[in-house]
Amino acid sequence: MSKAAARALVLFLALMVVACSGGGESDAPATASTKCLWVSASDSTGNYVDNGVVQQYLPDPVAMVNALGSVKCENRSTNGLTLDGLIASGLLAQILAEKPGILVLGAGTNDALFFGKPLDVYLENLRTAVGMVRAAGAQPYLRGFNRFEIAGVVTPERMARRNEFNAAAKLEANRLGVTFLDLDAVEYHGLEDLSPDLLHAKPSYNWRIAAYIASQLH
Repeated sequence: MSKAAARALVLFLALMVVACSGGGESDAPATASTKCLWVSASDSTGNYVDNGVVQQYLPDPVAMVNALGSVKCENRSTNGLTLDGLIASGLLAQILAEKPGILVLGAGTNDALFFGKPLDVYLENLRTAVGMVRAAGAQPYLRGFNRFEIAGVVTPERMARRNEFNAAAKLEANRLGVTFLDLDAVEYHGLEDLSPDLLHAKPSYNWRIAAYIASQLH
């Protein structure tokens, strides 16, 4: 090979290295990670009751999801939150003002089990919340209900309402084209998965829930 040909080959290889290493401008500009906010009640706050004393999961259930998935969410959950309270208080509007790309919304366990909301009112609140999320330019995900046992504060009537509201929320989510995070799909071990208050999930159950949710967020 002549010296001129060798110099030309070296120059060509050098240009290829620069191009492959990104030394010039990228073909596709980098974009910021999608902002995900999470608003729910109960388990998602990381609190549960053990013999009358409030305890906290470490990490909390949203941090568990973040540890297992590519989408990282910021937790905006509040103990005792209801779906209609989230809307009426202005809290949902306040959260949406943060301009998330994704909003994980708790389906409203408190509405169903502890506040006796009629199903039609509940579904109307669900539609309103989803509409607000979409109007703000965010993608809604609806987190379904944890599983429970008939024990402690979960009476047969409350269990029946849990099942009815969870099924109705799933159908409504499907009708609205919203991803429903169906926790009935998560492995569940009955009372072994419940904290001493017989209501909130143990960390081991929350890790399984987190693995499922992390696999669905994108």
